[in-house]
Amino acid sequence: MKNFIFVFSLFAILKVNAIQNPCHLNKRYTSTFGPCFFPTELLNVTLTPDPPTVGTSTYYVSGRIHDHTITAGKTIAAVQFLNGSAYAISELYYKTFDNTVAPGDEFSIVVSDVPAPKFPYPHYEFYVIVIVGDPVDNTIQAVQEYGCALTYLYS
Repeated sequence: MKNFIFVFSLFAILKVNAIQNPCHLNKRYTSTFGPCFFPTELLNVTLTPDPPTVGTSTYYVSGRIHDHTITAGKTIAAVQFLNGSAYAISELYYKTFDNTVAPGDEFSIVVSDVPAPKFPYPHYEFYVIVIVGDPVDNTIQAVQEYGCALTYLYS
């Protein structure tokens, strides 16, 4: 009888430890940046916090642009949030490059204090797009893309 109680208790303890913790099921995905919807150079992008939350984030952007010169005071690194249908849900946030970089040379830029929008509901699906390019006009509403990276996340 003692052996039966011992084996039963051991089995119960092992069974309880084998059950998944339900808190792990709601884990948020981290960002993996890949190519954009249009053909450009792929940028390397990391961000903190990852994934972005309401508040501000910092984006670390690097890579090589082979066909264009990055011009100090003109070329920008821009970040924008898009909804699941790829429509803008935030303003274009950007930083202008301080240094000129020749075509094919490695560059890096930090775009800090990027405001994340307030998402309308939990588990809201969205994209984060990061573009390096020259503004088409002074309003910076359109950018001639030299490099791009995109990630798909949810809040």
